[in-house]
Amino acid sequence: MSGTATIAWESAANLPYDPASIAFFNAANITNSTQKSAVDTLVTSLKSNGLWNYANAIYPIVGGNATAHSYNLRNPSLYQLTYNGTAATNSSTGMKGDGSTSYADTGLNPTNIYNGNGFASLGIYLRTTQLAATVSAIGAISGATNYFQIYAYFSGNFFGQVDSSDISQAVSNTDSTGWFFASRIGATNSYLQQRAVQTTGFSGAMGLVNNNIYMMAQNNLGSAGFFTSNEIAFAWIGGGLTTSQGSTLYTIIQTYQTSLSRNV
Repeated sequence: MSGTATIAWESAANLPYDPASIAFFNAANITNSTQKSAVDTLVTSLKSNGLWNYANAIYPIVGGNATAHSYNLRNPSLYQLTYNGTAATNSSTGMKGDGSTSYADTGLNPTNIYNGNGFASLGIYLRTTQLAATVSAIGAISGATNYFQIYAYFSGNFFGQVDSSDISQAVSNTDSTGWFFASRIGATNSYLQQRAVQTTGFSGAMGLVNNNIYMMAQNNLGSAGFFTSNEIAFAWIGGGLTTSQGSTLYTIIQTYQTSLSRNV
């Protein structure tokens, strides 16, 4: 009998999780063993690869409901999503706005985070295609030249900006699904990444955005706009990552999505 009890206690479902994972599980009320394993692998992989401390907000969009999807894995007590407009559709595969009024405020203002250097990164994982030039799944604008945004599809291109008027050249694109990422690590050093493919380019003048970042839409000078109905399955806001770190981050995120059977 004692042998049976020991085997049960040592089963995979009962192995200890990382403290950061446990904090997230408690806040988001995650009880499903598959979801817990996926999140814990995500956390430990980010930590073991030196990426965890670069993140300010990580939204794993897991749990299947609006409350669970609102929590920031990096620190559940900070930057919880606040929903506005028509309620989004939430399921095990992600979060989907109505494309006209739905949006979520992250509460994260880049001016309060990046200490004036503008070296930052922004990423979004999309599961559905919406080929429209006037939609943005994540971002914010302040002033005439300060941008922090990603357009998965903008007039035939993937376009991203991180605290500048011109982070990098646009990349030709006809598919708005998968991982879209922009990173700036120097005054003239930035790149865009669509899934595993990276494109480097010259960065223009830096200027920090002074508005909260929105999801399912963009904070356009203080008002929500550029609404999208694209399904979101992950979002990242953090410090600037090198091209090597960006590649590693994509691999980790793709592994996470695959473990939840929602990878594209």
